[in-house]
Amino acid sequence: LLHRTGIDDGLLLADSIPNKPSLEQFSEKKKKSPKSFEEARDLTKSYAPQEEDLPPLPWDERKTPSHVLFRRLLREVVTGVDGFRQMQFPSEVDTTRLETVIRREFRNSAYSVEFNDKTRQEVAFLALRELNKKLRWNESLSKDEKIDRENDTIAVRNRRQAAKHVFMLNPRDPESYLKAGTYLVAHPLLTGFFRRTVICILDHTNLSKYGRTGGTYGLIVNRIAVSHSSGKRQTLKDVLRTLPPELMQAFGNCSVREGGPVHMSLQMIHARTPQQPALGGTPLSVEPRDETTSTALDSDRAIYYQGNMIDAADAVINGALDRDDVSFYVGASCWEVGQLQSEIDRGYFIPCYGPPDMALTGMCERYGDEDNERSRPRADLWLSMMCALGEDEADLAHLLSHDCDQFVEYGEACDMF
Repeated sequence: LLHRTGIDDGLLLADSIPNKPSLEQFSEKKKKSPKSFEEARDLTKSYAPQEEDLPPLPWDERKTPSHVLFRRLLREVVTGVDGFRQMQFPSEVDTTRLETVIRREFRNSAYSVEFNDKTRQEVAFLALRELNKKLRWNESLSKDEKIDRENDTIAVRNRRQAAKHVFMLNPRDPESYLKAGTYLVAHPLLTGFFRRTVICILDHTNLSKYGRTGGTYGLIVNRIAVSHSSGKRQTLKDVLRTLPPELMQAFGNCSVREGGPVHMSLQMIHARTPQQPALGGTPLSVEPRDETTSTALDSDRAIYYQGNMIDAADAVINGALDRDDVSFYVGASCWEVGQLQSEIDRGYFIPCYGPPDMALTGMCERYGDEDNERSRPRADLWLSMMCALGEDEADLAHLLSHDCDQFVEYGEACDMF
């Protein structure tokens, strides 16, 4: 539950931390990055604003010596001395860092040479206060979670909820995940627009194309579009008031999903077999990416994004295509070159492989679906994918799935001074 704002007051003022990169090394690392860390969106606040657009904290609060040292040590605990992460998935946590920092900073006579003992004592009290908040938050969340533990052990619950054929990709290897068909699972602590979302990447390029710069394009697949005024689900006829007769007849009452905050024209994902009429579009990859992925996923049924919507409507009207084999999206999730990589480096998302069908349906097969003697697992794609990533990820996801939309004080970043 330890996480941070990402503000690094005076980060490069000292070089007393062992193996800490020098200013020259830091600058060289930024040159190699296609998109600098400072230019990555802070998704914990909102989608659109950059950090420099957000109201700054008062200078006297940001730059007190105790706050500078606290933020420096918190960053080392969360992400190491040369990283930028704000939050970590449990499988990435180095449990030795906290103990190492405490022993080094608060038991050594004069470790942080720039800071006197009074400052280090203030930091020690800050650390105790923040750790106590997280312990209280954990205790509060655990009380709510007991509802789920009445009939199952935690391990059994996690296993039954887990999505099938889903596994984690290496977040340190952009080439493994910057491709169509990859899913991005939001960190449980991520707030703002992308809270508890699952995004499917549909296109990625590092090169200029058709006069445009490259980037990454994807859709949120687990969020139904709702009206901001009424709170009701939106249908295709609600989103597009003027529809061609074919679309109105075939899909007018179909629910529409919210693909992201970037305004784009209506988008379509559809499934078809070789025996059904071709509708155009680009197929999503079903290439198995490790030995555990079942080749049964490579069936005659393929998933496509985009295509001819009028042809799809005609096929449904004529009975050649099932209406449930077509999904519509408004809005999209888009990143400039290097921007998604920077957000994954911050810890906002974990990249995963999963069946292409999830992009169409927003649902998944779960191991608990086969157990007819117990109640079915929760119909929550985000929670099921988190459970598929490991026991610790499943525990954290269940722990925070009971939390309200707005974090209480105990859930704020540790350095939210």
